[in-house]
Amino acid sequence: MSISKVDKLLKAIGKACFIRYYYEFKKLAEGNGSNMDVVNRMKEDYTFKSKQTRTSKGKKI
Repeated sequence: MSISKVDKLLKAIGKACFIRYYYEFKKLAEGNGSNMDVVNRMKEDYTFKSKQTRTSKGKKI
């Protein structure tokens, strides 16, 4: 994956969010767990749709 693509995904997710949930995103990328597991773990006041988007983009990185 190109650096510009990673940068674009990080900006969409938020760097702090990515760092906070890095291991959960890594598990998803390896095929362990489900997106809903990560969505349910997010404690921030994001909308449900935002949590889903952050999760799907986070596992791409």
